[in-house]
Amino acid sequence: MAIHRILQFSDIHICDEGDGHQGFPVRENFKNSLKQGLKEVQPDLVIISGDLAEDEGEIGAYRWIKKELETLEVPCLLMSGNHDITTIMAKEMDLELSLSNKLVGTYEIGNFNIIYLDSSEDFVSKDQLEWMKNQVKHSSKEPLIFVHHPPTLADCRFMDTLYPMKNHEEFWECVKSTKKVKHIFCGHYHTDKTFEKDGIMVYICPSTLFQIATNTKGFRIADKQPAYFEITLEGSQISTKTHYLKDQT
Repeated sequence: MAIHRILQFSDIHICDEGDGHQGFPVRENFKNSLKQGLKEVQPDLVIISGDLAEDEGEIGAYRWIKKELETLEVPCLLMSGNHDITTIMAKEMDLELSLSNKLVGTYEIGNFNIIYLDSSEDFVSKDQLEWMKNQVKHSSKEPLIFVHHPPTLADCRFMDTLYPMKNHEEFWECVKSTKKVKHIFCGHYHTDKTFEKDGIMVYICPSTLFQIATNTKGFRIADKQPAYFEITLEGSQISTKTHYLKDQT
């Protein structure tokens, strides 16, 4: 039985120039996380699920990331988050836009069809939802949905209150209506969390910047250690493992 492995990074927040965002060495963190992940996981696919840029789609961030990814010997899917500007990101990284300048697409791997969406405006547009339903309906492979924002509230008090997907209820009803979507991968919340709702598994990928506390109303950093996901596809089975960046000293 063939086994496929995906390396997922999220919320890498690369700064425009230099190596420092809020005092964190973001470029070094991502570079070392990528190096470690490629060595330990030996993935068939790399996904960066949004917030590539530090704050507002900084051009220097995209140019630096593009250069870092140029030597990858495996395919890489890049998604747009709320700190990205999709049109700038696409131009600087040679990505193709569709659906009114959105970064969406599909990628088949093993028994699965990855469908990735653009929530850079803090919501997933209606045309994307219809496109997603159509992709799910007409593919013989099991769908894996990737979107930057969690598709529902996730019992993370600070992020749920201030920064949820604005149309998460509409999004959730849409994926439920397909009766085929069973797995959704996301980021945005800067935490490592997996939970089930209505028979659908939601996987929140941690950040290579820092992790945010889930149990407080105000902002608090829970962990300063960068982390990322390993996703294993074995036949029709899915498993995940969280990797933390090891001490580089």
